[in-house]
Amino acid sequence: MAKTVWILGAGASAGFGAPVMAGFIDKADDLRSSRPDGLDSAAFDVFFRARQGPLQQLHAKTVVDTEDVESIFGLVEMASLLNKLPGLDGGEIEELRSATRTVLVQTVEQLGTFELRGQQLLPPRSYAGLVAGYQQAVTRGQSEGHAFITFNYDVGLDFAIRWFGLDIDYGLVKPAARGVPLLKLHGSVNWRECTQCHAIVPLEVLNMLKTRPGAASAPASQVAFPAGPHLRTMSPHCPGDVLSPTAAIVPPSWNKTQYARTFSSVWARAAKELSEAREIIVAGYSMPESDSFFRDLLALSVAGPTRIRELHVVNPMQDIGERIMKLLGPELRNRFRPSVGNFENFVQQRYGDLLREKGF
Repeated sequence: MAKTVWILGAGASAGFGAPVMAGFIDKADDLRSSRPDGLDSAAFDVFFRARQGPLQQLHAKTVVDTEDVESIFGLVEMASLLNKLPGLDGGEIEELRSATRTVLVQTVEQLGTFELRGQQLLPPRSYAGLVAGYQQAVTRGQSEGHAFITFNYDVGLDFAIRWFGLDIDYGLVKPAARGVPLLKLHGSVNWRECTQCHAIVPLEVLNMLKTRPGAASAPASQVAFPAGPHLRTMSPHCPGDVLSPTAAIVPPSWNKTQYARTFSSVWARAAKELSEAREIIVAGYSMPESDSFFRDLLALSVAGPTRIRELHVVNPMQDIGERIMKLLGPELRNRFRPSVGNFENFVQQRYGDLLREKGF
């Protein structure tokens, strides 16, 4: 049966407030100033001190973009691997590594807010459209339905899937019998690593609703999704295990081989889904020049036996489609469908009737 595979970047989550990389540092700095409830202010202070100190010194001599949080994340991970960052000793490097992850995760959690309508918390409208489309495909007998591959850390799509009463298959273990494939290539704010066996343990998204602190600068009808408070309610994954307090996320922009032990099953599953796709939709993904991971994944995956009928690229910036076009051979170029516009409008055109039926 036909299978649609969605590849989602930050632009797909921007509609419900999740920050894109452009301006991420400023938004994190605003949070540091406002210090909303639940924010790890000490970690934010460590991060911004390093950005103004050791990282700024590197910027003076090399091309280090201290305005790009992804570049900082990748650089700090490398510094941890090499145990070298001018001006910091080993303990301080590890403190900065933890702080950088905390800043990334808590900025995403605080700004990616969800609508509270009466007593009901709603998933983002566009993500609800994707899940409604999945359900429609299954109802029509397209048993394979859709698969979702995302570069995002937030839980907007996770919540939409659970809101519709469906299970999630993160690709972390063997495929779930009825789970919707949601393959988060860079990790997630609700994933933690078992300190004993290094398996990734997802926190149940619906359980995270039990704590609802207001999000920074959000109206009273908007709430955030903090994962941290639920760690202490989790059962040990292994005897004596304490789940890592830091979310299991990986840098978007550099070699990920050191994470292969914990993330390889997710990446392999993503490649399998792409190799079986009849339609691929890339939405909200900017395809940075530094991300060779996506290029290699796409090249190896689409070489499968399934004949792709259409490859859509949805992005407000026309040059993104042109970048992806350059990765394609003659067969796929003839099936390339660029769409200059935002993700929300694309979903509305495709699933608007379904969304209205569901009350969105």
